[in-house]
Amino acid sequence: MSQKGQITMLVIVGIAILVGVLAVFYFTSERQGVQDFDTSLLSADGSVTPRSLETYTKSCLESTFKETPTSVLANHFYLQNKNMIRENIPYFYFSGLSTLPTKQELQDRYAQDYRDEVISCIDGFEIFSKYLEGDLIYDDSLVDLKTFVEEGEITVTVDTHATLTDSTGATQTQGPVSYTFASNIGSIYHTIDLLLNPIQPYDFFYEPGVSYATQRGFVYMITPERDGDLVFYLNELENEQLSYVFSFHGLFSS
Repeated sequence: MSQKGQITMLVIVGIAILVGVLAVFYFTSERQGVQDFDTSLLSADGSVTPRSLETYTKSCLESTFKETPTSVLANHFYLQNKNMIRENIPYFYFSGLSTLPTKQELQDRYAQDYRDEVISCIDGFEIFSKYLEGDLIYDDSLVDLKTFVEEGEITVTVDTHATLTDSTGATQTQGPVSYTFASNIGSIYHTIDLLLNPIQPYDFFYEPGVSYATQRGFVYMITPERDGDLVFYLNELENEQLSYVFSFHGLFSS
């Protein structure tokens, strides 16, 4: 066999080996994907139902809201890192103007911040693509996520408006899914509202705010910062490392 023929043969063998390796990798990946899929998400007959979508959506809510970091307060209560106090944001002006967001604003902002993360987890329900007998209609822009902040807990509700169409043309729509988890954000909000928005003008840090803060395990202190500004610290008694910081603006002597 000529040298040219040997080279050609080697090239053919090399291509064959490469194709074989890629084929093994592909089928191994496919098999692994099937093994990783939780078949309990499917109905008894192995089909995808609205309940399948609801169960998966709830798992996304649970993974997204498993922990509520204290940093979330920075976006919703104007919390400031005490190491960056020079960049503080006005919380309450002694003129009587409060910048504490309403509870509805708090809930809307909280939902807005986490909506994209939930949508990313759902991923268009791509996980069910190999098990669909009909069509799945889903649009990220239609996903409606709401949060309800209460004392001691937060409830998140999401409606994906996803619709399943089976082989007969019948359609079913996924219903809303809710998930409730423990959180002290509601208690923190109410504590601040009572302490910093007194019934009597300028009557800060008195009843009923003080009693409520004590009952919920919070302690606070006020320190001067600069130019007559005050800084209000709210801490949890059980966790001295946490510090929710709010700033006041206005000359204390005025």
